[in-house]
Amino acid sequence: MGGRNYSRRSTHVKQRQEVHVSKKTTYNVELDGTTCQCNLEGLFPHWLPYMVVSLTMAFRLVYVSQPENWWIHHPDEIFQTIEVAFSEVYGYGFRTYEYLPPLYNVTSGVEQQESDMGMYSLRSFLLPDMLMLVFDVTRFIGLGKNAFLVGKMFHAVISSLLPLSVFYLNKTVFRCHMIATVSCILVASSLPLTIFGTHTLVNSFLATPFLFGVGMCLSYFYSTTGKLHNYVTSSNRATSLLNTAIPSKCRTNGEHSGPLTTTRTSSLVANETQYEVKSDYTLQCVWCGSLLLGLTVYVRVDLCLLFGVYVAPVLAAKVKDLRSLIYGLISIGVGSILGIIIGGYEDFRRYGVWFISPVQWFKFNLRNESANLFGSSSYLKYIYSMAPDHLTMLINLICVVSIMSQIIVGDIKSNRTLTVAFAYFLGLLGILGLYSSVHHKEERFLHNVIVLQLTLFAASFKMAIELLQKVRHFRSEYFIYAILFLFLVNTYLRFPNIKDGSVRKWTYQHRPSSADLNYCLTLIGQQDEPVEGVLITESIYYTGGYSALQKDVPILIRVHFEYHLYGRNYINKEGSRPHLRIINRYSDFLHNTNNHYMNKLLLESNQFNYIVCKESEVSYFTGLSYKELFRKGRYVVLRRDLLPEVLDKLFVVARNIPLGDNATILEYEGSWLFNAGQYRKCAERLEYAIAINNSRIRPYQLLGLSYIELKDWKRAHEVEHECFRLHTETECMKPQSKLVLNEEYRSLDV
Repeated sequence: MGGRNYSRRSTHVKQRQEVHVSKKTTYNVELDGTTCQCNLEGLFPHWLPYMVVSLTMAFRLVYVSQPENWWIHHPDEIFQTIEVAFSEVYGYGFRTYEYLPPLYNVTSGVEQQESDMGMYSLRSFLLPDMLMLVFDVTRFIGLGKNAFLVGKMFHAVISSLLPLSVFYLNKTVFRCHMIATVSCILVASSLPLTIFGTHTLVNSFLATPFLFGVGMCLSYFYSTTGKLHNYVTSSNRATSLLNTAIPSKCRTNGEHSGPLTTTRTSSLVANETQYEVKSDYTLQCVWCGSLLLGLTVYVRVDLCLLFGVYVAPVLAAKVKDLRSLIYGLISIGVGSILGIIIGGYEDFRRYGVWFISPVQWFKFNLRNESANLFGSSSYLKYIYSMAPDHLTMLINLICVVSIMSQIIVGDIKSNRTLTVAFAYFLGLLGILGLYSSVHHKEERFLHNVIVLQLTLFAASFKMAIELLQKVRHFRSEYFIYAILFLFLVNTYLRFPNIKDGSVRKWTYQHRPSSADLNYCLTLIGQQDEPVEGVLITESIYYTGGYSALQKDVPILIRVHFEYHLYGRNYINKEGSRPHLRIINRYSDFLHNTNNHYMNKLLLESNQFNYIVCKESEVSYFTGLSYKELFRKGRYVVLRRDLLPEVLDKLFVVARNIPLGDNATILEYEGSWLFNAGQYRKCAERLEYAIAINNSRIRPYQLLGLSYIELKDWKRAHEVEHECFRLHTETECMKPQSKLVLNEEYRSLDV
């Protein structure tokens, strides 16, 4: 009896011990026999990435909602995203050549030049389509009064998810929570990524879905097979715990999907069991990710280079398992092809040609036409951009030293972190070299390269810790915390501030005052008094366009050194909407020094009853019956509200004002108007130019051609004979050099 009770007690104790052992069991899933053994998994809590993303999103939403931060980093943030979507939803707005259909019926010099240089159909409408949906929703619920701000806030939300996509990708690839979390924090606190993420640029928007797509695609290779170390006694308990610990859905840590089964093992002996995991949900993740991949690559073809860098370590690891590799690539190809077909169909719907936008983009950049238009930069510009301050230079040095040291002292094939980091390092150098070979360079093009660089930083921190731990006892958490603290402080100290002028570096043409200009436009759009038209004495590229004004009215605005008039009655032949203002299809043109014609435009009607000008220009316009309404920063908003009889008197005065008093300026304006197809206005300017100075031959040539286009054969014949009489027939028939007042226009055919 006593022996029986003793036996029951010993059995009960043994069962309790087995339960205790099973509760401490951990499951490490490996790819090709490697796993993270850095002992740094507990350095950061698992909820930290989500808190980082939440704080990032909150900060960016508050930041973009403040008018002082409405400065323009680059005009593309307006005219390739917000303005395109706005014009589609509201029926009016500016449109640049990137979103024009092919020009089959060329009728002007501007159109001919755009056609010859391939300046059409360069961008897919996939990105504006998303913004259009947002504008439609906000307009329906009554929140569409400031589309400019709505677009910026939507972009800030998407870009704030970038740290989460980086965390997901790196957790999948490196299998290290520390690397994934550190890279998440670095991306969220990076100064250039924060600047790009708060401005509606194409690269900063696409980065989030692209990296999510890459992570989902690579999850197939990191979760289809693996070795599972099992240290439990009860097969039922092991199976239950394993199926509970590993959800049946795709996880960011690369765990297996679906239920697993295991065999019974001894509690004292660790048996290693090989599992083949096949999950329908994993394939669904791959297809969804590859669809995102196809859509984003279609918008930006150069993202193929980044995908090649991210997938290179997988190809190297799976080269011996060709069946699995080919099956995975086919799975990725299915979704990617579907995304490309969707993009091609959108091109067909918008431009009438399948797959035209990526082809045109590639041709335009391959021929370096962008350098002719936008200039070229030093080959080393991008190299300097990757190390803009002393701390970043130091971290770059740590990264290189860590990788090279690990290669020397370790085995690159058995070290996952080193394998992936080395592949990323080579890819980073290759992309930098390729980007540097393009003449036209801008820091915003490096957005995704900076993300890759920060990932390398996180991986190098782990490798540096491993090296230091071999030398002596080293508190790794202090090293990581110190680096992150310095990085955050460095970003805080270098963050652009409108008050101390540090924001100038990040603004287009060093104009932080563009924030005040856009605030003035939004206030004009909210006026109760009718807005008939707006004169803006600053460049169009400092503004948020019609998305900031939100009034379908004529705009007379500066473009470089001249004023372009985008009138309400100018019909756009490329589309069915008559109120679409194409940047290079202006209805009138005047040089900024032609005050006579400016006065004539402002006095002959009340078409421009609002003016946005600089403080130094107020006295000039107040002399034309304008009164100050409000001011913001260096800009003043003027309004003119006159009785009809007063306007009639001003009209009489305007009729007696000449078109100009400088023959050179009038010829220059006539040349631009001729190339824009405004032959009637061109003839008027050239007649005035010849009346002032008839010593140049080209005004006669352009004037005669203008009358030919106007079908006024009699006047064209008279102009020709007048030129022959003054300059001889031989000279008048020779091609004449164009008139260039600004050197940056020399490459243009005007």
